[in-house]
Amino acid sequence: MKRRTSLLLRKLSAVILTFAMLLPTVVFPAMAAQIPEPPEIESDAAVVYETNTGRILYAKDPDTQYYPASTTKILTALIAIENLELDETIHFTDYAISCIADEARHFELQPGEEMPLYSALQALLIPSCNEAASAIAEHIAGSEEAFAELMNQRAQQAGAVNSHFIYPHGLQDSMHYVTATDMAKILAECVQYDVYREISGSWECEILDAQDSTYYYDTHNALLRPDSDMNRDWVVCSKTGHTWYAGYALMSYGVQEGMEITCAVLGGYSYASVVEDTVRLCEYAFEAYDMYDSTAMGTVLVRNELGNCRVDFRQPLAVLTPEMPKRPVECELTELRFLGEGVFEGTVTMTLPDGTAQPSPFTARVTDPME
Repeated sequence: MKRRTSLLLRKLSAVILTFAMLLPTVVFPAMAAQIPEPPEIESDAAVVYETNTGRILYAKDPDTQYYPASTTKILTALIAIENLELDETIHFTDYAISCIADEARHFELQPGEEMPLYSALQALLIPSCNEAASAIAEHIAGSEEAFAELMNQRAQQAGAVNSHFIYPHGLQDSMHYVTATDMAKILAECVQYDVYREISGSWECEILDAQDSTYYYDTHNALLRPDSDMNRDWVVCSKTGHTWYAGYALMSYGVQEGMEITCAVLGGYSYASVVEDTVRLCEYAFEAYDMYDSTAMGTVLVRNELGNCRVDFRQPLAVLTPEMPKRPVECELTELRFLGEGVFEGTVTMTLPDGTAQPSPFTARVTDPME
């Protein structure tokens, strides 16, 4: 019995090795010669992050802590979208209004007024209303302090490990800080939601409250304004931020030819400079990097002494750059589990030309085993 089991495993291994040898023929891409140099930017820190693969395509001072100003509201919006219904009523309490200094208020709201969450998100993300941030925080957690705990927990879940949040709006506090890497990752979580992309990608809005009052706003964000020379077709959404201490910040999400990137820019000297830096960095990433989309299902039919073995697999996404050496993807069988009745599963790890290892799980069945 032991000898028969050993023989079966050897034969199964032969099946997998045949599969692994076939796999590189379907993932080897064409590559160009040389990658261009990244652009010079004026802002103190920036990161360009490819959201499908989790790869950083550009970084300048990526892990130094900076004040985020109103780009904080991206995380506030994320928590609201994940925890509330869009038609849920947000109440503007006395605290939500009075905790914001007069010069930092955006609406002529009185305590007791209310609006649906969708309108509150519009107020939060387009005119960057600080009162909306406080009201959302109170509604979800009961206080800004309790909401800050949720912010830090959600940031950790997004992989933002070097940031700390105190307020839902981003007004100045020495203990409220972020890094460019962390903000790019937080934004990557937020843009998964249609409602965030829709609102944060709008250049104008009508905000309706529960009292049938209407507030009209448009954005000063040149990436989104159709009358701006800096408007670009690849821009999906974008959020600005500014305080005297933080300088200027801009968080943007762009899509082009299958590549999806979040760009975090911190410590800028003007709104114009962070917009220009964002355009330079995103267009550099789109030009210098090629998205090799290999997510389609593949099937290999292997004939061997055990019988016919049908292997179905899904290849992972990979970002490949022109500077990578022209060598094929290497495959190695890294896991094998025999499940019985002719079924086995495992993982083939593909090492891309840039050295990145990507696992490709598979399940296979011997459809006509030999007696």
